Amino acid sequence: MCAGVARLVLSFVAVDPAATDFRGFYASGFLLRTGHAWSDSAAVFTPNLNPPTFNLLIAPLTVLPLHAAYYAWNVIGMLSLLVSLRALHRADPIGAAAWPWIVGALGLSLPAIQTWTQGQVGWVLLYPCTRAWLSRSEGTAGMWLAPAVLIKPPLALMAMLLPVRTWLTAGVISATAAAVHVALVGLPPWHAWLDTAVGAPTIREPANASLLGIATRFQFGLGGDAPVTGLSIAWWGLWTVSAITIGWLAYRSPSDKRWLAALFGGVWLNPLGWAYYVVLWLGPILRYARPSWLTGIAAALLTEPILIGLASATRQTPFYLLSLSACAAGVVLLAISLWQCADEHP
Repeated sequence: MCAGVARLVLSFVAVDPAATDFRGFYASGFLLRTGHAWSDSAAVFTPNLNPPTFNLLIAPLTVLPLHAAYYAWNVIGMLSLLVSLRALHRADPIGAAAWPWIVGALGLSLPAIQTWTQGQVGWVLLYPCTRAWLSRSEGTAGMWLAPAVLIKPPLALMAMLLPVRTWLTAGVISATAAAVHVALVGLPPWHAWLDTAVGAPTIREPANASLLGIATRFQFGLGGDAPVTGLSIAWWGLWTVSAITIGWLAYRSPSDKRWLAALFGGVWLNPLGWAYYVVLWLGPILRYARPSWLTGIAAALLTEPILIGLASATRQTPFYLLSLSACAAGVVLLAISLWQCADEHP
């Protein structure tokens, strides 16, 4: 726990908000609020790959300077995390012995650190996703999931692996809200978003935990272009087999395990399946995770210091590319561990 708290505090002390993903979010929100580009936005920064509806969340924060807005955004994420933990505790009490591990994971795991330091939207979306997971009604689950899909469209892939009533409700509500947005502001913001998304940076970064992220690292290496469309038919065949297998497991499984299949599929099958999506697994992790060698390995491969150590130790060896996919391996092993533990849960 102490290590996690220390790492989290040091992250916020050392981070430069101008070098994070949040800078791109801020620039988009500033443009929406004022109608003109942010004065500092000419510099190179990670583009905002979220849809125009996401900018509605960020725009009010742009009345603050970038640094203040960054910390305010993380405070909002912290509040969402706290109310999510409260909802999970009320549904399934969390034992006192688990809290030090939870705090440690929130400060040491790569998905959590990436969400905190980059100012990503994972913590903000955690509450609606948690309420959707806790819902006993498939329709209610879809209503909770709808704002998450509207703000983060890649989550639609996860939703489609859930019961029909859930994904249909989420899809109708989010599509209706998007249509209203288009009617009010027109199509240009959506065209600009699609142009940005198509020209997005490569997905071969180590924090991408998807199958296609692994594929681009191994096929194209670390230099030059790495277009997903240029992947070999073997990789696409493996993706197809994975999609059919995960879909079949989701279809034949009871509700709780269907959610596990959907959460995993939303990362593994999604080209933009970044590690920070794993923070949305918080509810299933707290309910099902049990001490085992598999859980231990998964946790290790998702711990930031270990991932950095693996990459450093293998940098001049043939295993370097393999070590850069250790995070993805950790996600796979975590999903398998939770799947096995769910069978033993009363």
